[in-house]
Amino acid sequence: MSYTKKESITKHAYLFDTDDDFESFSNVNLGTGTVAVTGGSIVMTAQADNTSNPSILQAIYAVDAIANAFMHFVYKNESENNNQIRFQYRTDDKTTLAGTNISIVAKP
Repeated sequence: MSYTKKESITKHAYLFDTDDDFESFSNVNLGTGTVAVTGGSIVMTAQADNTSNPSILQAIYAVDAIANAFMHFVYKNESENNNQIRFQYRTDDKTTLAGTNISIVAKP
């Protein structure tokens, strides 16, 4: 079976300015937490005992990592239990998943 690399569409900003409009993100919540778009944000609420966390997926738009040296992502953590965020992506072959957990350090 051969594979033809599909060209990705690059999007540079997400506003989340319409409630319940995920702007091409998919709510792939695999647990019992919740995910909603409201008030200009994607609001992700984890399960209280931290055993199952919400997830979202962006499968349509790409980040042009050559043209952009960084990605600005604002994360407001309102929980004492959740201290990490995971970024996961497909590598250039479009089939291999890679990712990392990033610890979130509270401001002093």
